Amino acid sequence: WALRHHAVDLGLSINSAGFVPVDELLGKRDFSCLSFDMLQRIVDNNAKKRFELVSTSATADLSVPLSPSTSMIRAVQGHSIKVVEDDELLTPILSLEDLRAQTSSGVLVHGTYRRHLDGIRREGLKSLSRNHIHLAIHLPRRHAHLLAAEGSAAHESKEADAEGDGVAEVEVVSGLRGNCEIAIVIDVARALAEGVKFFLAKNRVVLTRGWDEQGVLPPRFFQQILALDDKPLD
Repeated sequence: WALRHHAVDLGLSINSAGFVPVDELLGKRDFSCLSFDMLQRIVDNNAKKRFELVSTSATADLSVPLSPSTSMIRAVQGHSIKVVEDDELLTPILSLEDLRAQTSSGVLVHGTYRRHLDGIRREGLKSLSRNHIHLAIHLPRRHAHLLAAEGSAAHESKEADAEGDGVAEVEVVSGLRGNCEIAIVIDVARALAEGVKFFLAKNRVVLTRGWDEQGVLPPRFFQQILALDDKPLD
């Protein structure tokens, strides 16, 4: 919340890479109940790896434990704060081959809900109040068979298998909410060919500002629309 949307409102010093000094964060009244040890556990245990905690020094001795005065923290994606720059926060994806090399996947999907589908079909995906549209690099394993593009299932399975093999566990897919009813598969090759820029976040979520960087990814870039709730599409 604070790191992605309200750092400026809270008077925090956020830089173009999205980092905030930890001592500043913990000094705010909203975080007075949070200790540095608790903050470290939140970062380490977040299932979707949404946060990054690093030393303020580029030449820090890795054997020396971090402290509030020698560390800074950022959210790795999901910002609405305009001061955060894509090139400082994210890694560009330059081609479909580059996507596969960086993620072991040639698939990008956006999860949504049936109540939004008519509008998305008409107007495309929108970043709304955020800086980017968020995309996952695979579907949950139980839905992998829905991908029709040749080779997609193989790429998807490789990435999904890397995230764990507990069949009974709730599968966490970064960039895709667990209760999404619809998945929209992006035609990555066409989007790249028409100048859409994609970026990879540290937690392996792919982000885009859309076509012409106007916050919209038009429907012509949709390859498939899939039902994840096992109900027929209208």
